[in-house]
Amino acid sequence: MRQPERDRPGYAGRRAVVATAFGIVTIVGIVLMVAGVVEGLVAMVVVIAVTVAFFVAVTALIQRGNVLAIARLQGDDRIVAIVHDEGIVLRGGLAIAWDEITRVVVKRIRRGGRGVGGASTRAVMRADGLSEVWTTVAIDLRDWEPIASRATTKSMSTGLSRPMLGLAGSATIDLGALPEPSVQQTLTAIVQQAQRRGITVDTA
Repeated sequence: MRQPERDRPGYAGRRAVVATAFGIVTIVGIVLMVAGVVEGLVAMVVVIAVTVAFFVAVTALIQRGNVLAIARLQGDDRIVAIVHDEGIVLRGGLAIAWDEITRVVVKRIRRGGRGVGGASTRAVMRADGLSEVWTTVAIDLRDWEPIASRATTKSMSTGLSRPMLGLAGSATIDLGALPEPSVQQTLTAIVQQAQRRGITVDTA
């Protein structure tokens, strides 16, 4: 399966700023009204317009920073997950064979929380074609040392968790910044390959 496309630059910044903006605009409006600083609907609209304009400017700066950060990723560092018959290739080019995997755990968490901030966050995600659910895939490893020894770069080590308190070592694939079609494509490929080899697949 081909490498999934990464999120369009700036999405993470937009999501955070939109949720924050809604919350702060609401709080500022309430505080000013209670304090008697703002009286009347027109004055309130002016306050909200100025606040939103400020956050639009901040969003633009964050988007520029995200563009530069993504542009600096090169080669194997841009990999999210490549699924094939032999195994999975993770960020940095770290290859894990299917016979090194004992279990796959798919975790899906609804993003954005409750209230106006959560609703605005999900609205931005829908506009960008992203899922409202944050998806990660945890892969339990049969033997930790062989895989740890192959993780020779910082990028390769990203997502690896050492064995601890009786739990197996694992690798986590974060699909949260991918478009929904790529999330589903990657999940389907991983689950099908794992089930074909008798690897346990759980959901959390």
